[in-house]
Amino acid sequence: MSTTTTTLGEPKGATMDNFMNMTKEEGHTPEIQRLIDLHAVYNDAMDGQLILAPINLQAPGKRILDSGTADLRGVHSSLSAQHHYFGSDIEAEVFPAQPDGIKHFQQSLQEPWPAELRSTFDLINVRGSLAGSSPKRPVEVIRKLASLPKHGGWIQLMEMDAISPPSNGPAMTDFARMASEVWTGIRVGDFANANQLKPMLEEEGLQNVAERRIVVELGKKAKPELRDLEH
Repeated sequence: MSTTTTTLGEPKGATMDNFMNMTKEEGHTPEIQRLIDLHAVYNDAMDGQLILAPINLQAPGKRILDSGTADLRGVHSSLSAQHHYFGSDIEAEVFPAQPDGIKHFQQSLQEPWPAELRSTFDLINVRGSLAGSSPKRPVEVIRKLASLPKHGGWIQLMEMDAISPPSNGPAMTDFARMASEVWTGIRVGDFANANQLKPMLEEEGLQNVAERRIVVELGKKAKPELRDLEH
């Protein structure tokens, strides 16, 4: 299952390693703040329902992985403690000092997942992290993610799609065009990749794949409390 999706990434010479090195030099503060803001925007746009997969969360003992978890603001932030939570990220330095019962481990989306984790999860959530596919295409990451859910488990992708947004003012229109040009320039593709994730999941043998598009209000249309976000 996926919400509105697109893909980001960078080619050789401008890789995610360069990006992570840059954030490391700044103590990861800008990246963590970006993820905090991203979580707030997603949570607002989805009315607090961050899990759209039809999984029975009333039954305890679910194994839930939040990939790209960083500082913990993932799907587990809205759930009870009756499940088993895991969080992975490419950079271990962004993990919180007090994980509150969440098992963290370092993992790149480009690398094969540990054998002991394959076919073990009820839900795998990935939000705003498919830039980690760079310099490869997102299909390589999705192929590896497809090894993680157990029978009856779900993968949920939450990514931005701006190839066909509602009409915007000149500033947002310029931003969307600029972002499209940048992403094309770094060889991952333009916003059209957002519309390719559903068939990518199907090609990897996942069933009951669905897509839901959620409009996020930005700029002057955003709620006052969201306008004050740092990024």
